[in-house]
Amino acid sequence: MKHQRKRTCKAKTLASLESRFLDHKAGSIDEAYLNGQIMLMLDNERGLYDAMRHSRRKPEALAWEAFLRLAEGIVGDDWRGDGGWTAASAHLKAFLSTYGNGYASIQPTVRYIQAERNNARHESRSDV
Repeated sequence: MKHQRKRTCKAKTLASLESRFLDHKAGSIDEAYLNGQIMLMLDNERGLYDAMRHSRRKPEALAWEAFLRLAEGIVGDDWRGDGGWTAASAHLKAFLSTYGNGYASIQPTVRYIQAERNNARHESRSDV
């Protein structure tokens, strides 16, 4: 059986993200909710959690990967009956630029990753 490649569509991605993370009254991203959901993704996916606590990857890159995985899941769920759709990094950038402050919109997640790494380093030192 041949693996079906998922497709991307900016309009579908933006519609899905807008429905979840946009404060329609303010016309901007609800950054607290968005970052909370990204942090949940980091805490609940084993690979992301381990990378957050113990890898040398830049916190910004890890926050972006978690946001991308979150968006892929949302888009996949929203458009399940319409074939295999997923999010693309360029679509996430467009969403953050259009409704938020670009990459600054996910800075709370970056700070969270940095704090978790500091906690992990402190825990490993106290175990010695």
